[in-house]
Amino acid sequence: MAEQRLKWWTIFARVLLGVAFVALFLDSIATTVHWWRGQLGAPTVIDWIEIGLLPVLLLVYLRYFSVLRPDCNACQPPRDPSRRDHPGV
Repeated sequence: MAEQRLKWWTIFARVLLGVAFVALFLDSIATTVHWWRGQLGAPTVIDWIEIGLLPVLLLVYLRYFSVLRPDCNACQPPRDPSRRDHPGV
């Protein structure tokens, strides 16, 4: 029972962190675009933090969530050539 509860909290924490990451990433993109176009006015400290975090968040996205991550095998052929259920074959 304790293992199942721990697993539930782990899944919940991962989902919560994922949602927080996406929200921060999208807000950072929006803030940076507004700043780039000159529509931001007087940037606050939070705006500068979001602008500064954009490259970091982009690298985290590319490393862990995109198809460019090292362990992604979506574009690789299947290991067993007799299987035909891979979408690339």
